[in-house]
Amino acid sequence: MVTASTHLSTDIASILESAGVEISRTGDREITGKCPVHIRTVGKEDRSPSWSINAETGLWICFSCGARGSLSSLLYELIGADALGAQQFLIQSGMNRLTASKPLEKQAPVLNVEAFYKFERVPDKHCFARGLNPDIVYKFGVRWNPTNKSWAIPVVSPLGQLMGW
Repeated sequence: MVTASTHLSTDIASILESAGVEISRTGDREITGKCPVHIRTVGKEDRSPSWSINAETGLWICFSCGARGSLSSLLYELIGADALGAQQFLIQSGMNRLTASKPLEKQAPVLNVEAFYKFERVPDKHCFARGLNPDIVYKFGVRWNPTNKSWAIPVVSPLGQLMGW
């Protein structure tokens, strides 16, 4: 089965190869090869694959010389184009991620709001240990989970809806 990320990594690998990057392996999410900026960084060519780029984020790093950046900054470095030139290079190479349909997002799990409100008030000793006023902690909705003896800090939307903890 071929996934969208496999297509994405294959597309990015072909773009990188057309820009002169020597690719060793193309996985589902990571592409590895010899560092294309190694000679600039340390003064000699990369002799072993120590470079990796994430096909989903476009972020890359060379674990040998420490160079890192984004796909657009790498293209700028390799083809010497400005941001517009790098964008045109991506489009000409067949990568048009901006207009591609996005995969369906996963449905968020249903939140059991009642479970949060069953938590207890934070014991005073735990508040005092952190230099907090127990009344203010309670006022801001922070609760205590006695089952695993942990703080339950609410995550609230700008509209005041409980989104998690």
